[in-house]
Amino acid sequence: MDRRNFFHPRAISKGMETVKGLLETQQLPNPVPVETQLIRFSRKAMGTVFEWTFPFGLPDIHILANNAFDLIDHLECLLSAYQSTSEVCRINRDGQLGDWQSLSEPLWQLCTKSRNLWQQTNGSFDPTMGSLIQAWGFLRGPFRVPLQTEIDFILSQSGMQKLEFHPTQRKIKHLGSAVDWNFGAIGKGFAIDYAAKWLTSRMPDASFLIHSGRSSIYSKGDSPSEELGWVVQVNHPLTGESMAKLRLKDGALGTSATTFNKFEVNGKTYGHVLDPRSGYPSDSLDSATVFAPDSATADALSTAVFVAGTGLAEKLTQDNPSLGFLLLEKTKGGKPLVLGSMNDMLVSS
Repeated sequence: MDRRNFFHPRAISKGMETVKGLLETQQLPNPVPVETQLIRFSRKAMGTVFEWTFPFGLPDIHILANNAFDLIDHLECLLSAYQSTSEVCRINRDGQLGDWQSLSEPLWQLCTKSRNLWQQTNGSFDPTMGSLIQAWGFLRGPFRVPLQTEIDFILSQSGMQKLEFHPTQRKIKHLGSAVDWNFGAIGKGFAIDYAAKWLTSRMPDASFLIHSGRSSIYSKGDSPSEELGWVVQVNHPLTGESMAKLRLKDGALGTSATTFNKFEVNGKTYGHVLDPRSGYPSDSLDSATVFAPDSATADALSTAVFVAGTGLAEKLTQDNPSLGFLLLEKTKGGKPLVLGSMNDMLVSS
């Protein structure tokens, strides 16, 4: 799923050509050339661009960053719904036989985490509905509105409830004929977490910021401007203007909207974020931005709340006050609703 360009990390000064277009201006107490403050590395993966930002001067950082990107490339080979040789595509094919399917450790981690998030969101997040995504044409096209009979069949033969997990042997079994894994709503966040954990094990005291397509972003530690964390700007999904500025430290933001992936039929617009309970696109919110301790959770919950609306966000906040939500409701005149820990992250302009 394409959820690009909603976050805009802010830097510490102006004029650094290598971070132009990503990092904005912020005054330093003592002017120091920006090139001595930040260094950035980027690589295309998973249909977007992953980008690391580090304080300048860390030893061997170019080697470590390159190795972290290699980990993301490896995960793409496991998780991609577009590569016929990926592990996910193999599971989707062989799972139709009804036999137990062995999973690699990363895929097992992602599948079990997805099941937990499915339970927490009462089914509003469900990455086993790839058949539904294909039916609407959001995987490879063409866009179309499926027949109700087609949607009914997919809903009856897919969903996390149509899976059996074997925890001691790291295996799963498909119990429905339309179960089809698609990690578009969580895969990039999972890759960020995976690479960030690896890098932290090599450089436990280093601070950094990593994002994928500016829709999933994670920060560790403080920025070189000696702020508490990193300042991230959240853009309005329709106008592109700043909607809020948040101070992010040792946690993640994920956002969901349908700005870039939608189609129109007979005057009605259909977005790519599908409700796995009804089989139809969700349209209660214009965007949902979530703070969570890790990027996979932030990404998944942003999708779930975009689907289910503010009621789910309020419940999740009651269950876990450390979560934060910034929700743009269609009927509220463009002013976002702020819930949970997001209130403490807001930066006054």
